Amino acid sequence: MSKIQKLKALHFGAGNIGLGFIGQLLIKSNFVVYFADIDENILKILSLEKKYLVNELGKRLITKEIRGINVVHSNDIKVISLIGEVDLITTSVGVNVLKDISLIIAKGLILRSNKKNFHPLNIISCENLIYATNYLYQQIIKYIPTKLHNFIHDYIGFINSSVDRIVPLKTTKEDKKLSVNVESFYEWVVDKNQFKGLIPNIHGVKFKNNLIYYIERKIFTLNTGHAITAYLGNVYGYQKIIEAISDDRIYKIVLGAMQETGEFLIKKYNLKPESHYLYINKTISRFKNIYINDSIVRVARNPIQKLKFNERFIRPLLGTLKYNLSNSNLLIGIASVLHYRHPKDIESNRLHNFIQKEGIYKTLVNFCGLDNNHKKILFCILNSYFDLSKYYLKKIKLLSN
Repeated sequence: MSKIQKLKALHFGAGNIGLGFIGQLLIKSNFVVYFADIDENILKILSLEKKYLVNELGKRLITKEIRGINVVHSNDIKVISLIGEVDLITTSVGVNVLKDISLIIAKGLILRSNKKNFHPLNIISCENLIYATNYLYQQIIKYIPTKLHNFIHDYIGFINSSVDRIVPLKTTKEDKKLSVNVESFYEWVVDKNQFKGLIPNIHGVKFKNNLIYYIERKIFTLNTGHAITAYLGNVYGYQKIIEAISDDRIYKIVLGAMQETGEFLIKKYNLKPESHYLYINKTISRFKNIYINDSIVRVARNPIQKLKFNERFIRPLLGTLKYNLSNSNLLIGIASVLHYRHPKDIESNRLHNFIQKEGIYKTLVNFCGLDNNHKKILFCILNSYFDLSKYYLKKIKLLSN
């Protein structure tokens, strides 16, 4: 009797989400997993140890040892060969890096076509972006010759998904063993209608028809609330998320903003309010997990990306306008982003410099995709910004006395 051959998966990104979430579930699902990354230190440790630790931080600490892994440098030609033979590709590299790996994936798909490998390959991008895999497809197809487009359409599935797990910091211990800290909660929802061939059996994944609801529910609740906690935490001088959300002033605004985005989602998807409010309360309670030592800097990074038109702030804000809903807390949250600056965060410095040169109004127009048709809401954000500025000035005055 022949031995059943394991499915192979290539995951781009041996970082927090890659090791502590996606890779962990794929290995648990009996995939042969290859991690591709550019961090040579991480690759060296993983290559030597062939394992790493995942510390799940819930009501108690549960440490799991993840074994049977393979690694390859993202720029190694072996990656292209792997793409020619694997059954699944997943990514967790960050939205801004998807462009960088698109050429590599395209070369692998061309090789796959040249080898006449007609076995279906499915690609799932696990990033904090609405329809992230669609975006990745748009980058990849630029490099695919027109004559191969039918091959891509027939045999390569581009699957959108929603991923939700707070993974704060990855640490390398003194004994050179790699460990990742994660919260015990996770949710990975995948569009069941986009697969080519059989849908793989992946532990813990929810295969759904109405994916956009799960994407927006997660991004406009978890990501919106988490980001506001970080940016207001910065305004009030905190270093950690747990410190910020424990401040009643911040907690009320964060909860209020999540309820405002919630009212928009309830209207849009005709949800039961009680059920969605339970989801909001569960989500904000996750920010209070005392075992998750999450930093303001990590959650607040890349503010320009977060301010984009279809992202976690502006899109739900416009939704509240469409349904004539309150949005005062969401406005404060957006204003708090404009106050963020960290010397090592390129986007925060770019945003700060633009504000200094052009002012808040032009900044919102330039980075948020708003225009003169949104004058009323632009001035509302301006007012919230200057209210926070008054607090800043008051704080500076108190510190100088």
